[in-house]
Amino acid sequence: MENIGLRMASARDQELTDRFETFYRQHESDAIADLARKYPREDKSLEIDWQDLFRFDPDFAEDVISSPRTLLDAAEEALGRYDLPVDKDLSGAHVRVVNLPEATEIRAIRAEHLGTLVSVQGIVRKATSVKPKIERAAFECLRCGTITVVPQADGDFQDPYQCDGCEREGPFQFLTDHGETEFVDAQKLRIQESPEGLAGGETPENIDMHIEDDITGEVSPGDHVTATGILRLDDSDMESTDSRVFDMYLEGVDVVVEDEEFEEMEISDAEREEIIRLSEQPDIYEQLVDSVAPTIYGFDVAKLAIGLQLFSGVTKHLPDGARIRGDVHILLVGDPGTGKSQILQYIRHIAPRSVYTSGKGSSSAGLTAAAVRDDFGEGQQWSLEAGALVLADKGIAAVDELDKMACVTGDTLVSLGDGELERIGELSREAAAEGSIEELENGRTIRDVPDLSVRTMTEDGSIEKRPVTAIHEYDAPSELCEVRLESGESLIATPDHPFFVFEAGERKIREAAELDAGTAVFVPQASTVASDGGARTLTNPTAETDLPLRSDVELATVKSVRVRPRADFPETPQHVYDLTVEGTHNFVANGMVVHNSDDRSAMHEALEQQSYHPNTEILLADGRRVEIGDFVDEQMAAREDEIVDGVDCEILPVDDLSVHSTDIEEGETTKLPVDRVSRHEAPDEFVRVTFSNGRDVLVTPEHPMFVAEDGSIETVEAAQLEAGSPVPAPVDWASSDREAMVAADGGGELPAGFNYHQISNVETVPNEGEHATDWVYDVTVEPTNTFVSNGVILHNSISISKAGINATLKSRCSLLGAANPELGRFDRYETPAEQIDLEPALISRFDLIFTVTDDPDEEKDANLAEHILNTNYAGELNTHRTKVNASNVSEAEVAGATESVAPAIEPELMRKYIAYARSTCFPTMTEEAEERIREFYVNLRSQGTGEDSPVPVTARKLEAIVRLAEASARVRLSDTVELEDADRSLEIVEKTLKEIGMDPETGQYDADVIETGQSKSQRDRIRTIRELIADIEADFDEGAPIDEVLARAEEVDMDRSKAEHEIEKLKQKGEVYEPTNEHLRTT
Repeated sequence: MENIGLRMASARDQELTDRFETFYRQHESDAIADLARKYPREDKSLEIDWQDLFRFDPDFAEDVISSPRTLLDAAEEALGRYDLPVDKDLSGAHVRVVNLPEATEIRAIRAEHLGTLVSVQGIVRKATSVKPKIERAAFECLRCGTITVVPQADGDFQDPYQCDGCEREGPFQFLTDHGETEFVDAQKLRIQESPEGLAGGETPENIDMHIEDDITGEVSPGDHVTATGILRLDDSDMESTDSRVFDMYLEGVDVVVEDEEFEEMEISDAEREEIIRLSEQPDIYEQLVDSVAPTIYGFDVAKLAIGLQLFSGVTKHLPDGARIRGDVHILLVGDPGTGKSQILQYIRHIAPRSVYTSGKGSSSAGLTAAAVRDDFGEGQQWSLEAGALVLADKGIAAVDELDKMACVTGDTLVSLGDGELERIGELSREAAAEGSIEELENGRTIRDVPDLSVRTMTEDGSIEKRPVTAIHEYDAPSELCEVRLESGESLIATPDHPFFVFEAGERKIREAAELDAGTAVFVPQASTVASDGGARTLTNPTAETDLPLRSDVELATVKSVRVRPRADFPETPQHVYDLTVEGTHNFVANGMVVHNSDDRSAMHEALEQQSYHPNTEILLADGRRVEIGDFVDEQMAAREDEIVDGVDCEILPVDDLSVHSTDIEEGETTKLPVDRVSRHEAPDEFVRVTFSNGRDVLVTPEHPMFVAEDGSIETVEAAQLEAGSPVPAPVDWASSDREAMVAADGGGELPAGFNYHQISNVETVPNEGEHATDWVYDVTVEPTNTFVSNGVILHNSISISKAGINATLKSRCSLLGAANPELGRFDRYETPAEQIDLEPALISRFDLIFTVTDDPDEEKDANLAEHILNTNYAGELNTHRTKVNASNVSEAEVAGATESVAPAIEPELMRKYIAYARSTCFPTMTEEAEERIREFYVNLRSQGTGEDSPVPVTARKLEAIVRLAEASARVRLSDTVELEDADRSLEIVEKTLKEIGMDPETGQYDADVIETGQSKSQRDRIRTIRELIADIEADFDEGAPIDEVLARAEEVDMDRSKAEHEIEKLKQKGEVYEPTNEHLRTT
């Protein structure tokens, strides 16, 4: 009977193979002939359109979906047998079925789909690097020399059971280079539901996909794809768990990158007519305002601006290949409790494509992307994960709490990877001695931390050892929070430091100050780690609750939470600390699992430009010296289709260019390939650095430059360079100033392996006149991140490149950010840079900055109270009607109460309205609108023509005006930007300028308030104070007496309190110091 069954199966297989051969002859003969010409170097797969199969035989096509593995094997068997010229053989080619009749939503995948062919659409969230996977393994018997070949199925690596020759059980040697050993490229993807395919505010779900051979390496995180595969059960953990519940994954058949517009936003004819009707209504802009977070009262101008941000300006592509962004970036700054977070969260309901994230670090990928080593691939391998800005590509990224600083105090005991405990403050000091330090306004970040790992909790609850990639040290805030457990452990942290808690059967994140007595927090099991290295008595509040985790962690109860002034704590903490832990983003501190903060370098990567002026010389490997601007422009003009758009930048991967590059660690200069070239929107000013060899370079102010400091080569931002600093040059390329610089430094050591030039001058140069440019440029050279220019070694930008992963991801999105003032409430008489824990270079990248303040006003407060009471009353009625069985509240009563707080345009229609406008409307500027904008800009600039007048506004603001005017036209679905659009844009910009673009002391517009964080009057005052100290200190042995400095400041009409403030600022920056009490000296 068994033989009969085998013969029947073989006959069935033969029948399927014959059927496919017939199909090939009728439908695919040309495609197969083309594949035969290209196989195997150019192409390895035959794509079959499922619709063609359906037309050939509907039942046969349905069988491909229901029994895909059997039929795909038959299809490949038939392809191998296809009648081809004698020198052609397609027996190793793949057959990939595409264009299934419908895509299955990821969240709708069920057990009934197991073993079937399904198609899903989404965005690639995560991707491993492409690695070889073994298919067949050849082994040599070390006793008799016989070669035994073992096919390798999914799962663990299989050794031979016994030798095919001597029939003994080895020993064997695995032969990686033997002809019978076969490998195939393999990769794992995580595909997440696209934001535009979800109802507003829904959390996206995801599924993993395993792909092989020629479809690997073709997609990157952030790509929108249609993925086709066979749904399988993941049974890899069967031996280590008794669970009856399994994860599912797709065995990849095909993956196609789709058009990245809003393809999943289905708009019916009726909805299209309603959108057009809305756009023609005279009060459409009022409706737009009333549709943005309607439960938040007021802030109409900010809401209008956010509404226009959703519609976006027009992205312009110039004939030379250059791109001018249409995305609008907005920052909300203001008092706590004013609704900033609610506004940002509401955007998810009305934006066609949006991602909401918090500055607390909700993703291990941060804001852009990260190469992380975790359990996503097989074992601990590297994968690339897309961050919020990439996932929001061509949409909007709402980033809340940009300024958050989640840290712990220096005496916190961190559980190290080797099981030892060490105070985090001591870890910071030790790392600073060997790591690279990035100085910040309020502290420092230490990267390249050598050989430091800590205990950390993975997603499944196991405690593992992971490396630390950065240590953060900040000035301590005015208040700190102490969290104490019932078991006796306690932790002192910033009030916003995230803790892992167990609520409603799930692991969640809550800030320290939001914890309550009785909250269940995660702690390692006592056998795993204890805060003091000894035993711990644990109170488990959920002893009968099965944690959906492994056994390395358990729950402990919070006993108390106290927020107190910093001065009330023992040995008043001066600094607070945090770690960035690779992959998991948490660590064990004082016996508790705490989340670490996001490395803010992700935001800098997204919005800062660290690049060179277009006339910067670059030395190519063939000896040619070219200007970087012309060089990059030529590359991009020749390959426009390959350009990747980023935030305010364009990036082109290249593989046929090389430059001279220096390995800073080894001191060797060689020819290395360029990984990518890029151009970014130019800033308003540059820094010109002149060297002792008579040459100079123009760079953006924040661009890192190499200098020799304390016996090593370090990087310093261009704006912070000082004349006299040594800069490295390649050995034997130029005469060296080494002897002169060593003598000037009192005989100090300069790192060997380099020649040196001195910096002879550093000056700021405006982006105008002969230096005027729209773009700045850079090249990326891996792994050295250097190139040679003007006889010195220059730093270039760094791509995401770890463990063989090297990628450039798209992040063309609008950014909506929110931040709180450091001192609690916004002070109109201080610049935003002084009140927000963000650098001026970062703040200045926002087109609009709104202050959201809570100022007492009787009429406004009465309206606000009525609005809040109405909102609550509507909620009460609706809750009563839905929760009470015999409720006497009618649907009409609920509708009536809700009317005042309901959005003017329903969220779902709003999403489709925005998507429709952005995909169909590309307005151009009328002469009247252009003239109005030009007149406003020129008149405003004319206020700065006086000899001692500040610059009122920069060209960056002009571009913001244009983008807002274009967005205003899109709201009306207009093909032209009219005068009313220009006026609407100017009204918004003028309001923001009055709020944050004006010097509060002089009442004058001053662009430097945002661009540099200091108004001109502040700069003048700081310069005066510094000069006074320098003059006075010459007359006193102990330095300038502070009282004398203040008295002299009053003589030049400087307010005493302002003078004291500037002295403190100079001390914090290290520009003056106190050699003795109450005396000052300049550095």
